[in-house]
Parts: sequence; structure tokens; C-alpha cells
Amino acid sequence: MITLFLAGCTWLVVGLWLLAEYLLRFFAAPEFFGAYEVVGLIAAGVTLYSLYMVMVVILGRTGRTEYNLPAAIAALVSNVALNLILVPPLGIVGAGLSLVASYLVVTALMYWFTQRLFPVPYEWGRLARVLFAAAALVGLGELVMPAAGFGGFVGRLALAVLYPAVLLVSGFFTAEERGWLKRLRHPREVVAGFTALRARPAAVDGDPGEIYEAERMDEDSRF
Repeated sequence: MITLFLAGCTWLVVGLWLLAEYLLRFFAAPEFFGAYEVVGLIAAGVTLYSLYMVMVVILGRTGRTEYNLPAAIAALVSNVALNLILVPPLGIVGAGLSLVASYLVVTALMYWFTQRLFPVPYEWGRLARVLFAAAALVGLGELVMPAAGFGGFVGRLALAVLYPAVLLVSGFFTAEERGWLKRLRHPREVVAGFTALRARPAAVDGDPGEIYEAERMDEDSRF
């Protein structure tokens, strides 16, 4: 589930990165058009932050939340230091790079802490495919597609839309996920399935699964 969530977030990063200049020209005043250079970097930083929040939840489950502070301090120090180094020569891009780097630091530290306390088997092969697909599409768009005009917009939008197809070709999706994708070609069957789920009777009082879920929610509320 985490892998699919990150894949979806990365798709958003790809779209924002490729279409940043068009989006700024549509939504912002002319004096802010130059900010398109950092939109993709900020989107990447937000995605890393979402992964960091997943690890915060894992720490909460272990009750060892004291590890949050050193990770956050390390990220803060790296962000300030990199801003001092990168902003003078690179301007707003340097600030964006500092943001991404600081989130990489906090995510890496949180990964190290959580794996020692509560090991989670991350799907590194699938995550590598996500990174490869995103980097390939963004790189192709920046190198080949113009950043202005209707043709550039269509080309960059097409590359963003191709992201799921690139994942599919790379072997990212599992057999079960490919089955779900096939079902999406028949919207009526999908709607019928959801309707059937809603029509199912409620769980019987005292159902073991229901009791377990209630206990787990109560346990989470104490962290």
C-alpha cells in the first residue's frame, strides 16, 4: 500500500514538474512566473515528507517517539547549511535543492531508527521503478519538449499521462494490481462491486475482526 501511495505521489510530482511553467502562467501574476523552476523540487520535497510521516506513525506504534527530535534537528541543520551554500549562486533553485536534501536527511534517519525498532519490508525494487519512471519522463520532457507554446504543453502533458504506462511496462504492478487495472476498463462492473459491498450487512456484534480493530484503534489513540 505504501508503494502504491508513493507511486501516486510521484505521478503528481512528474505532472507538476513538467507543467510547472504553464501552471504558473495560468494561476499566478507575471512577477511570480520565475517560480516554475522550483515547483518540481517542492513537489518532490512534499512527497518525501509524506514518506517521513509514514515513519512517524511507525515510531508512534513502537512508543519511541523520542527519535523524532534528533532526526528533525539533523534536517534543520542541513537545510540551513545548504541554503547558505546554495542560495547565493543558484537563487530559488538552491532553496529548492536544500529543501529536498533536508527531507532526504530526515527520511533516511527515520528509516534507520524505525528499522531498528520495527522492521518493515519495503519493496525496494518497485520503488526503484517508480524513481526510474519519474526521472526518465521528467528528463525527457526537459531535454526535448519546449517550455512554451501549445505544442510544448501537449507534449509535456502526454509525457505526464504516460507515467502509469511506463510503470506497467517496467513490471511495477503485481498480478493482483494488474487485475484491478483490467477491471477499470469496465466501469459498470466496478460500480456494481462497490454497490454490492455497501449492501452487505453490518458485522455481527462481537465479531473477532471488529473487536481486534477496536482494540488497535484504542491502542493507537494512546500514542
